[in-house]
Amino acid sequence: MFPRREIAQRISAIENREREAFEALAKAFSSRSLSSTVCFTGPGGVGKSSLLANFAPRLVKKGRLAWLACDPSSPVTGGSLLGDRIRMSGKDLSESLFIRSLSTRGARAFSRAVRDIAIYLESLFDWVLVETAGAGQTESEIAELSPVTVLVLQPETGDEVQWMKSGLRERSDIFVVNKSDLPGAEEMRRSLIDLGAREDRVILCSSKSSEGLELLENSILAFRKEEGFREKLRQLHYNLSFSLFRESSEIEDAKRYSKLKASWEKNPYQSFLAKARGARSA
Repeated sequence: MFPRREIAQRISAIENREREAFEALAKAFSSRSLSSTVCFTGPGGVGKSSLLANFAPRLVKKGRLAWLACDPSSPVTGGSLLGDRIRMSGKDLSESLFIRSLSTRGARAFSRAVRDIAIYLESLFDWVLVETAGAGQTESEIAELSPVTVLVLQPETGDEVQWMKSGLRERSDIFVVNKSDLPGAEEMRRSLIDLGAREDRVILCSSKSSEGLELLENSILAFRKEEGFREKLRQLHYNLSFSLFRESSEIEDAKRYSKLKASWEKNPYQSFLAKARGARSA
């Protein structure tokens, strides 16, 4: 059993950019950070939560799983809308499953917090699933924080053309046609392939029948063995180190960063803390 309260407190500290959070991240970071994180994105209403509620138990059978859900904020309270995740918590998975819902609140720094939380959770869990809220710039940024991005769509919406042309096709690695029991699912699968998706990476899934869940798991595992996965992970680590360098500096200086790149990429959180200590002692 993992310390749920301690994990929740640490996540809150990361959201608030507290010093103790960076100390924990410096300990958690490694060359494999983010390698076990999978992002599920797509328009709102396509059933991402229901899909993950059925998919998560497959991963829990093989290890511990953290599910990080990025919810739209309530316009009244700012609280998160939990939806299927509340129902999911009633399943007998408490020993191996941790669910945390984050309210987007419209903050530009939100995707940065999601990235850091995923890195922290990976040090405690075998898998981290990140679920975005829906369409929007923030979701696109979050989708770029994982080396594996799954784009979830459903039939009869026409969303596949809009989302495939939005640039997410290039950033997505696996495509799920959810609610495959609805009319038009096979036509949508063919349409995605015609738009450039790999045939073996377009999967029909149904929350009612559990169709496609094994194929989805196998596709994720297969992609993690490809060079494309390793290249995305290398790029993620470069982006992470440069992002923290910029956060620690009043002036964005790419030329100066190029001279410090090696030490920052080795452990960007340690470098961030060292720079903060230097600033305080100056």
